[in-house]
Amino acid sequence: MNDIHIALFEVMRSVLAPPSSPSSSSPTDLSTFIAFATQQGVAGIVAQAVKNCDEHPVIQLINNTPQKKMEFLLSLTEQENDYKKKKEALSSLLTSLTPLTPLTPPSEFPNFLLLKGISLSQYWPVPQHRPCGDIDIMPVTIHTTEEGTVVPELNNLRELVSLVDAAVESQGVTVKAKDNNKHTKFMWQGVQIENHFALAEQARLFGFGKANDLLMASMQKYGLTPLPSNPSNLSNPSSSLYTLSPSSQYIYFIVHMLIHLFSRETILLRHFVDISLYLDAHRHDIDVEGSNHIIREMGYSRVKDIFLHIAHYLTGIDLSFLCETTSHTHDAPAPCELTPIERRVMREMLRQDLTKKPGDDNPQNHILRFFKIFVDHGKKYWMYRLIEHSFYTDLWDSISVSVRHYIHKPKDTP
Repeated sequence: MNDIHIALFEVMRSVLAPPSSPSSSSPTDLSTFIAFATQQGVAGIVAQAVKNCDEHPVIQLINNTPQKKMEFLLSLTEQENDYKKKKEALSSLLTSLTPLTPLTPPSEFPNFLLLKGISLSQYWPVPQHRPCGDIDIMPVTIHTTEEGTVVPELNNLRELVSLVDAAVESQGVTVKAKDNNKHTKFMWQGVQIENHFALAEQARLFGFGKANDLLMASMQKYGLTPLPSNPSNLSNPSSSLYTLSPSSQYIYFIVHMLIHLFSRETILLRHFVDISLYLDAHRHDIDVEGSNHIIREMGYSRVKDIFLHIAHYLTGIDLSFLCETTSHTHDAPAPCELTPIERRVMREMLRQDLTKKPGDDNPQNHILRFFKIFVDHGKKYWMYRLIEHSFYTDLWDSISVSVRHYIHKPKDTP
């Protein structure tokens, strides 16, 4: 980690968990600092520090450089407009899906579970400053228990996804990725919508299939939470929008982050801001013992503690009440140093190429493709120290999947 990384972490702590530890880094290259903060999705956190006239040297430098400050704040206006566009697209989609009666009886009309993204923005200091990518929804039918818990049905999710897909296709929208093992997707008013029937990858690799089954079961155990009617968050025209309960959301955070780490997809600093702000806000609503038991069943207990400690290090928000190892509990308000394995996870995150798309480096030559399976797993071997899962099982599964793809693929498929 360099001075720019350390300075950004210090600014994040000063905004999210004041008072923070004294600053120890002062980068002079403002353009690189701002670009890194924007790339990592936390430019809005830096903007709060600028607005509050934080005493950190890099914030003082921004405030003392009028042109750079104006450029930075103008870039946030674009972020706010993008946030507004996605809110409007989601509201429009839900409104258009409300009259589904030509396709299904009113009694079977699905409600919608909103995953990640906009539903988490309400916990940020300024919701509009949380960058939101795709909009992830899951159509569900629900029933309410005698105790008042809203419980989703899990045996008809694929049918409901097909129902929603048919509804948008009837309006001239093209639905893609129908063979995906987690969701379909389509564009709505220029925004990509991912229509889920699963919360995690259903492949056996790294135990993700088992994790998805346990995560889905947690939704029935803990129920769903109606989306808060927060004027700064999202209008809810159909009154049928839900989010995961705090206990399920806690488990989902861990699974989602682990999938990104193993898939070498981007894990951004904003993901850790999400974790810290959400779990801190719901620290009294989470079934800690029950949730941690589910995470242990997945084999992700150790990596869970690592992610929580990294979140504490980055944001200054202590989440040790969820940790199971005594090495991750701290008496001091400021986060302690990272362990070697936590630093390695951080290095893996910070060096990820944000312009690279999954599959970009898949060779077309099939011999090279099989060789690459061994190389990729060799590079990930250190990650198996984070989870209780078999390296050799995953290596065999990867080879099997590639062989099946090679045998069954159409002749004209590259």
